[in-house]
Amino acid sequence: MNDQNDVAWDYGLADTGIPWLQERRGRAGVAAFFESLAGFQIQKFDIQAILGQAQLVLALVEVEAVVARTGRKVTDPTEVHVWHFDERGKVRRFRHAVDTLQHFKALQP
Repeated sequence: MNDQNDVAWDYGLADTGIPWLQERRGRAGVAAFFESLAGFQIQKFDIQAILGQAQLVLALVEVEAVVARTGRKVTDPTEVHVWHFDERGKVRRFRHAVDTLQHFKALQP
């Protein structure tokens, strides 16, 4: 990335059709991610472990949520969050590693 203020959010994801699991770029993209969570009602978000080396941090997170539109539950005991930081400690890239099929099915009417 050329711009030091730019961030790649959920980098490398294919279009999943899941509002909160979309590749985004920049501050506006990060804001759009958090706005998309209005449809994903998080009931549990427990950090199980954090592993780091230099500018890379992995977090294992237990997540339980309900998709507001369908009322279906998503449960993931070990969702992985991958964080890349720049030399100033700012987020450069972020990605969720989740069971996308479970999220997709929870969105279906």
